[in-house]
Amino acid sequence: MIMTLKHPFLYFSKEDLPDLRALGMEGDHAIILKNILLTAERHLNDQIPLQPPPGPEKAYLEDGVTFDPKFLTIHNAYYEDGYRVQYYSELFAFAYLISGDQRFLRRGKDWVMNHCSWSQWDEMANRGDVQSSHALNGIAIVYDWLYSDFTVVERKAVRSALIENCKLFYDNWSKAFDLGNHFWVCYAALGIAALSLLPEYPEAEQWISFVTERFRGLLGISFGEDGDYIDTVFFAGYALRNALFYFEALKRIKGIDLSATSLLEKVARWFLYSLPPDRDGHPEQRSQPIDMVAYFRPMMMRFASQFRDPYAQWFCRANGEELGAAFTYTWWYDVKANGDKQARSFQGPWEFLFFDKTVPTKRPDDLPMSMLFRDTGQVIMRSGWERDDAWLLFRSGPASGKDKLDQNGILLYAFGERLIDVLLPPRSTYSETGDYWKQIRFFQTTIGSNSVLVDGDGQTVTHPVWLMDPEISRAQWKSKGRVEPFGRIVHFESRPDWDYAVGEASRAYGSLLKIFKRHIIFLKPDCFVLYDEIEGLDHTLPRRFDLLFHSLGDITLEPDGIKIVQPKADLIVKVVSPDKIEVEMKMTPPAQDERTHPFAMIHPLAKGASVCFLTILAPGRKGEKRVLPELEIRTEGGKHIAVHHKERRLQIPLY
Repeated sequence: MIMTLKHPFLYFSKEDLPDLRALGMEGDHAIILKNILLTAERHLNDQIPLQPPPGPEKAYLEDGVTFDPKFLTIHNAYYEDGYRVQYYSELFAFAYLISGDQRFLRRGKDWVMNHCSWSQWDEMANRGDVQSSHALNGIAIVYDWLYSDFTVVERKAVRSALIENCKLFYDNWSKAFDLGNHFWVCYAALGIAALSLLPEYPEAEQWISFVTERFRGLLGISFGEDGDYIDTVFFAGYALRNALFYFEALKRIKGIDLSATSLLEKVARWFLYSLPPDRDGHPEQRSQPIDMVAYFRPMMMRFASQFRDPYAQWFCRANGEELGAAFTYTWWYDVKANGDKQARSFQGPWEFLFFDKTVPTKRPDDLPMSMLFRDTGQVIMRSGWERDDAWLLFRSGPASGKDKLDQNGILLYAFGERLIDVLLPPRSTYSETGDYWKQIRFFQTTIGSNSVLVDGDGQTVTHPVWLMDPEISRAQWKSKGRVEPFGRIVHFESRPDWDYAVGEASRAYGSLLKIFKRHIIFLKPDCFVLYDEIEGLDHTLPRRFDLLFHSLGDITLEPDGIKIVQPKADLIVKVVSPDKIEVEMKMTPPAQDERTHPFAMIHPLAKGASVCFLTILAPGRKGEKRVLPELEIRTEGGKHIAVHHKERRLQIPLY
């Protein structure tokens, strides 16, 4: 079978091109193609980067903990350039194949040949990792697509560069695999490049077998029973979108379909629930802003087609923008350094190839509005699927690879605004102009979350660089009781009028706490109640317990709490008990927007060995009056909360 392969073959053959061109003549494919060609035209003369210097031989300074700023700068340069060559070369190559425009052919080849002339595709201190995986991935695909358009000399140069980097990746990633997204992305790049080298380089068969077996293993351990992923939803998308490119090519060439599993159908559903109302990037533990719909779209199109999933198809249109359009993804494209905000992420070719016009689009109104994802310990509560609807994320689960020490933390969107949020840390490329590592630690630890501090201390740091020891997150993931996680969702129920979830996260605080139960009640459609039971491990030691609230909005003091104000909406945070509190306003370090932001710390006036906070979160349109619920904790007949809200009187037993 291998001997009959003739380029292109990874995703389509030369014989398929007339059908692809015809597909682009009408309907949504015509819109996608229009945007591909417009984007290619707009960026035809964008500068092709020169190779960055190799950088220092070590990533860390002498203390072994602090990254060398020179390393970070070079690392991000190679990362950015790897993304550039992938996005630009794929865009121009596909635009040429569909349109026949020789300008796109020449420019696509220019991008590839420039990169293949470099002495290395990554920095000296970190060879064969994600920063060069994107170059390996994209150049391999363009090598396949434009094979007959490269000269013999050009093909030899590209093939040699691919083989050299495949050997580097194989050597680097033959170690025991783990749960992190780097394994997914790097295996995918190695696998795609290996497939592209067939049949000219038979040794690539070994790499294909290796990658295929590794992905079988990763699929078995990385996702929970509900489709959730240990390394957060963004990094699940990052891992899977790259893996799917390999899965598709492998299926065409070898007949092996790694994506034929109901597990990925559940992953698509997790992505759906994780989509916040503003569509502008899932905020949980994120480190970069991103248009989540645009970034996930090729992957969700593939899921929609494979599983005939109308909700995944709806996801692909949820931001209201045209299919195939470029978007800005500032993780790899440094807007500050490059001086503009143009879209630099081009996924149009993959949308064209993966979009299935036969799958209907259906908004998920008939699905449950709120959902528990058991293995990650995430509860997502929502009032609907429109941009103005309420959406709350609550996390209490195992340690994760991207942990921000925010067990029992919350995020809240309502009425078109992010009201309780996490702030983005400064980009690491800014490290030469400030004390980056200290700044980023604020945003990556408990004080930068919407959880609780104990005497000013947050949840336990278990690793000097990555905050959470990978061994701990590995042990806690899907442990089924064998290892006690740092957080647990101990109760969840959803009723027509209200939802109720409880998280227990005392273990995250080491020896500080005996109990940290956070109860969250969603009084549908737009009011939330927090009930926090906190008790120190030493019942004789008085402590200060602080509730934390962060937002990009303005925060003002109120007699019994705070008010968070955004342009279209505001949030009343009213502390019902204890009745004597103090609200302390602090300022964050400069965030990714280079501004400092106020945040609130709310604590009882007097220290104690324990405390119970009862707090109302009442979002509304900016300036509108709202009716707050009357609340009372009662113990007769079992501990419960009595709620009188508008016309409703509820007795909700407390778990």
